[in-house]
Amino acid sequence: MNLWHAGVSVATASRVLSGHPSTSAEARTAVTEAAQELGFRPNAQARSLRKTTTETIGLVLPDVRNPFFADLAHAIEQRARDFKYLTLFGNANESAEQQDRYFDVLLSQRVDGLIAAPLGDLASLRSILDSGIPTVFVDRVIADIDVPSVTPDNVTGIQEAVRHLTDQGHRRIGYIAGPPWHRHHPPGTQPRGHHRRW
Repeated sequence: MNLWHAGVSVATASRVLSGHPSTSAEARTAVTEAAQELGFRPNAQARSLRKTTTETIGLVLPDVRNPFFADLAHAIEQRARDFKYLTLFGNANESAEQQDRYFDVLLSQRVDGLIAAPLGDLASLRSILDSGIPTVFVDRVIADIDVPSVTPDNVTGIQEAVRHLTDQGHRRIGYIAGPPWHRHHPPGTQPRGHHRRW
Protein backbone atom coordinates (compact mmCIF):
# COMPACT_ATOMS: atom_id res chain seq x y z
CA MET A 1 0.00 0.00 0.00
CA ASN A 2 1.29 3.48 -0.86
CA LEU A 3 1.49 5.22 2.51
CA TRP A 4 1.39 8.63 0.80
CA HIS A 5 -2.37 8.15 0.52
CA ALA A 6 -2.71 7.71 4.28
CA GLY A 7 -0.08 10.19 5.46
CA VAL A 8 1.16 7.86 8.23
CA SER A 9 4.32 5.91 8.96
CA VAL A 10 4.88 2.29 7.94
CA ALA A 11 4.67 1.21 11.58
CA THR A 12 1.34 3.00 12.11
CA ALA A 13 -0.17 1.53 8.93
CA SER A 14 0.98 -1.93 9.97
CA ARG A 15 -0.61 -1.58 13.41
CA VAL A 16 -3.89 -0.38 11.93
CA LEU A 17 -4.07 -3.15 9.34
CA SER A 18 -3.27 -5.81 11.95
CA GLY A 19 -5.96 -4.51 14.29
CA HIS A 20 -3.56 -3.34 16.99
CA PRO A 21 -5.38 -1.14 19.53
CA SER A 22 -2.55 1.38 20.05
CA THR A 23 -3.53 3.64 17.13
CA SER A 24 -5.49 6.86 17.01
CA ALA A 25 -8.95 7.13 15.49
CA GLU A 26 -7.57 9.54 12.90
CA ALA A 27 -4.84 7.10 11.84
CA ARG A 28 -7.31 4.22 11.61
CA THR A 29 -9.63 6.27 9.44
CA ALA A 30 -6.82 7.44 7.16
CA VAL A 31 -5.32 3.99 6.69
CA THR A 32 -8.70 2.31 6.20
CA GLU A 33 -9.77 4.85 3.58
CA ALA A 34 -6.44 4.57 1.77
CA ALA A 35 -6.65 0.78 1.78
CA GLN A 36 -10.17 0.86 0.34
CA GLU A 37 -9.17 3.39 -2.31
CA LEU A 38 -6.21 1.26 -3.39
CA GLY A 39 -8.06 -2.05 -3.16
CA PHE A 40 -5.55 -3.31 -0.61
CA ARG A 41 -6.10 -6.74 0.97
CA PRO A 42 -3.82 -8.07 3.74
CA ASN A 43 -1.97 -11.29 2.94
CA ALA A 44 -3.86 -13.84 5.05
CA GLN A 45 -1.07 -16.43 4.95
CA ALA A 46 1.60 -13.94 6.01
CA ARG A 47 -0.66 -12.72 8.81
CA SER A 48 -1.28 -16.29 9.99
CA LEU A 49 2.47 -16.86 10.32
CA ARG A 50 2.61 -14.01 12.83
CA LYS A 51 -0.61 -14.88 14.64
CA THR A 52 -0.10 -18.69 14.59
CA THR A 53 -3.78 -18.97 13.66
CA THR A 54 -5.66 -18.63 10.38
CA GLU A 55 -9.17 -18.31 11.82
CA THR A 56 -10.31 -20.99 9.38
CA ILE A 57 -11.61 -24.51 9.75
CA GLY A 58 -11.66 -27.22 7.12
CA LEU A 59 -14.83 -29.15 6.34
CA VAL A 60 -14.70 -32.26 4.13
CA LEU A 61 -17.95 -34.10 3.42
CA PRO A 62 -18.65 -37.15 1.22
CA ASP A 63 -21.33 -35.78 -1.11
CA VAL A 64 -22.71 -32.25 -1.02
CA ARG A 65 -25.67 -33.39 -3.14
CA ASN A 66 -26.95 -35.35 -0.16
CA PRO A 67 -29.47 -33.04 1.62
CA PHE A 68 -28.21 -34.22 5.01
CA PHE A 69 -24.65 -33.12 4.27
CA ALA A 70 -25.83 -29.90 2.61
CA ASP A 71 -27.74 -28.94 5.77
CA LEU A 72 -24.79 -30.02 7.91
CA ALA A 73 -22.39 -27.84 5.91
CA HIS A 74 -24.71 -24.86 6.24
CA ALA A 75 -25.06 -25.31 10.01
CA ILE A 76 -21.30 -25.68 10.54
CA GLU A 77 -20.50 -22.66 8.39
CA GLN A 78 -22.99 -20.44 10.19
CA ARG A 79 -21.86 -21.57 13.64
CA ALA A 80 -18.22 -21.01 12.71
CA ARG A 81 -19.06 -17.45 11.66
CA ASP A 82 -20.44 -16.82 15.14
CA PHE A 83 -16.85 -17.27 16.34
CA LYS A 84 -15.42 -15.24 13.43
CA TYR A 85 -14.08 -18.34 11.68
CA LEU A 86 -14.33 -19.00 7.96
CA THR A 87 -15.03 -22.49 6.64
CA LEU A 88 -13.00 -23.98 3.79
CA PHE A 89 -15.12 -26.70 2.21
CA GLY A 90 -14.23 -29.79 0.19
CA ASN A 91 -16.62 -32.26 -1.46
CA ALA A 92 -15.02 -35.72 -1.50
CA ASN A 93 -17.66 -37.19 -3.82
CA GLU A 94 -17.45 -40.49 -1.88
CA SER A 95 -13.84 -40.86 -3.04
CA ALA A 96 -11.04 -41.43 -0.53
CA GLU A 97 -8.52 -40.19 -3.10
CA GLN A 98 -10.42 -36.93 -3.58
CA GLN A 99 -10.83 -36.59 0.17
CA ASP A 100 -7.08 -37.00 0.72
CA ARG A 101 -6.36 -34.32 -1.85
CA TYR A 102 -8.56 -31.90 0.09
CA PHE A 103 -6.84 -32.89 3.32
CA ASP A 104 -3.45 -32.05 1.77
CA VAL A 105 -4.71 -28.64 0.64
CA LEU A 106 -6.25 -27.87 4.03
CA LEU A 107 -3.03 -28.82 5.77
CA SER A 108 -1.08 -26.50 3.47
CA GLN A 109 -3.57 -23.72 4.27
CA ARG A 110 -2.83 -24.27 7.97
CA VAL A 111 -6.47 -24.52 9.04
CA ASP A 112 -7.02 -24.33 12.79
CA GLY A 113 -9.29 -27.38 12.88
CA LEU A 114 -10.93 -30.00 10.71
CA ILE A 115 -14.43 -31.51 10.55
CA ALA A 116 -14.89 -34.51 8.29
CA ALA A 117 -17.22 -37.39 7.52
CA PRO A 118 -14.29 -39.72 6.84
CA LEU A 119 -13.67 -42.16 4.03
CA GLY A 120 -11.06 -44.89 3.79
CA ASP A 121 -9.04 -46.42 6.59
CA LEU A 122 -6.33 -45.58 9.09
CA ALA A 123 -3.62 -45.46 6.41
CA SER A 124 -5.46 -42.92 4.26
CA LEU A 125 -6.11 -40.65 7.26
CA ARG A 126 -2.59 -40.81 8.65
CA SER A 127 -1.55 -37.36 7.38
CA ILE A 128 -4.40 -35.68 9.21
CA LEU A 129 -4.00 -37.70 12.40
CA ASP A 130 -0.24 -37.06 12.51
CA SER A 131 -0.61 -33.34 11.83
CA GLY A 132 -1.91 -32.56 15.31
CA ILE A 133 -4.77 -30.48 13.90
CA PRO A 134 -7.85 -30.74 16.13
CA THR A 135 -10.20 -33.07 14.25
CA VAL A 136 -13.80 -34.15 14.71
CA PHE A 137 -15.59 -36.83 12.68
CA VAL A 138 -19.28 -36.43 11.87
CA ASP A 139 -21.92 -38.96 10.79
CA ARG A 140 -19.49 -41.88 10.53
CA VAL A 141 -16.48 -43.30 12.33
CA ILE A 142 -13.46 -45.31 11.22
CA ALA A 143 -12.60 -48.60 12.89
CA ASP A 144 -9.54 -48.46 15.18
CA ILE A 145 -9.27 -44.65 15.03
CA ASP A 146 -9.83 -42.76 18.28
CA VAL A 147 -11.10 -39.36 17.15
CA PRO A 148 -13.90 -37.31 18.75
CA SER A 149 -17.06 -37.83 16.74
CA VAL A 150 -20.64 -36.61 16.45
CA THR A 151 -22.92 -39.29 15.04
CA PRO A 152 -26.67 -39.92 14.94
CA ASP A 153 -28.01 -42.15 17.70
CA ASN A 154 -29.73 -44.54 15.28
CA VAL A 155 -30.20 -47.22 17.94
CA THR A 156 -32.19 -45.02 20.31
CA GLY A 157 -34.10 -43.39 17.49
CA ILE A 158 -35.39 -46.66 16.05
CA GLN A 159 -36.13 -48.07 19.50
CA GLU A 160 -38.22 -45.03 20.38
CA ALA A 161 -40.06 -45.17 17.04
CA VAL A 162 -40.90 -48.85 17.50
CA ARG A 163 -41.91 -48.30 21.12
CA HIS A 164 -44.24 -45.48 20.11
CA LEU A 165 -45.94 -47.64 17.49
CA THR A 166 -46.33 -50.63 19.79
CA ASP A 167 -47.74 -48.36 22.51
CA GLN A 168 -50.39 -47.38 19.99
CA GLY A 169 -51.30 -51.03 19.56
CA HIS A 170 -49.51 -51.64 16.26
CA ARG A 171 -47.89 -55.04 15.83
CA ARG A 172 -47.07 -55.35 12.13
CA ILE A 173 -44.44 -52.66 11.66
CA GLY A 174 -42.71 -52.08 8.33
CA TYR A 175 -39.22 -50.63 7.97
CA ILE A 176 -37.89 -49.01 4.79
CA ALA A 177 -34.11 -48.67 4.74
CA GLY A 178 -31.56 -47.33 2.31
CA PRO A 179 -28.88 -49.48 0.65
CA PRO A 180 -26.86 -51.77 2.92
CA TRP A 181 -24.09 -49.83 4.62
CA HIS A 182 -21.31 -51.81 2.96
CA ARG A 183 -22.70 -50.97 -0.49
CA HIS A 184 -23.14 -47.26 0.19
CA HIS A 185 -20.06 -46.50 2.28
CA PRO A 186 -16.35 -47.20 1.87
CA PRO A 187 -14.67 -50.10 3.67
CA GLY A 188 -13.66 -49.32 7.24
CA THR A 189 -16.50 -46.89 7.96
CA GLN A 190 -19.40 -47.94 10.11
CA PRO A 191 -22.52 -46.46 11.70
CA ARG A 192 -23.06 -46.46 15.42
CA GLY A 193 -25.06 -49.48 16.57
CA HIS A 194 -24.40 -51.29 13.31
CA HIS A 195 -24.60 -54.79 14.82
CA ARG A 196 -27.65 -54.26 16.97
CA ARG A 197 -30.77 -56.33 16.50
CA TRP A 198 -34.25 -55.01 17.10
